[in-house]
Amino acid sequence: MGLHDFMLVLNSILVFQNDVNMKNYLILLSTIVLFASCKDHTSSKTQDINSEKNTTFSNMLDNFYEEGLKLNPLNATAAGDNRYNNSLPNTLTEAYVTKEKAYYQDFKTKAESYPNDALNKSEQLSRDILIWDCEVNLERFNFREDYTPINQMWTKQLTIGQLASGAGSQPFKTVEDYNNWLQRVDHYLEWVASAEERMKAGMAANHVLPKSLIVKVLPQLQTIAETKLEDHLFYQPIKNLPRQLFC
Repeated sequence: MGLHDFMLVLNSILVFQNDVNMKNYLILLSTIVLFASCKDHTSSKTQDINSEKNTTFSNMLDNFYEEGLKLNPLNATAAGDNRYNNSLPNTLTEAYVTKEKAYYQDFKTKAESYPNDALNKSEQLSRDILIWDCEVNLERFNFREDYTPINQMWTKQLTIGQLASGAGSQPFKTVEDYNNWLQRVDHYLEWVASAEERMKAGMAANHVLPKSLIVKVLPQLQTIAETKLEDHLFYQPIKNLPRQLFC
């Protein structure tokens, strides 16, 4: 598996952890294991020729990954890429949804423009994974996920809590790290306000989570609702301020 294959698969994992159910996630992992075991037996000479001919294809894969990080900055943070640690787009806005749809449709169209005879086996694999990723995410827009933005499994109140604890992928080592976190939290509050609006719309449309699931969310929210400042989850980074910041 080449670098592009790996980065493409990594991007799919991060997106699917938030956007699909556990069954599909496990299917994705199984698929990755299968793909990772495959080897391209094309001769090095042929590979060199294909590499020269398919520079545009390689650039397309790079752009898919890079634009995906901008669209989903939490994925970048989880992957150790700190460029977007201050960002958290409001995924519940119409503007974001329109942008996300265009992203997947555009790259699906671009990937489909490369026929098999223009790609080596590794590149064909990368193309097929990309198209599959785009198709599944485009299908996702047929469901009103915005009506149930808070759930017991993959949702921002869990992710933000993990980051706030200081034990996750959000770094808290420098002044810039703390400033990034403050900006990200401000964006999170915007998302929470939108989540409340969307859930009310879902209630009006009789589109809500089953009681058996939503009751599991309540204990998770209690941690965030803690009123004693020193015991609040979001206070953990303050308790763990690095000594060097005071020097």
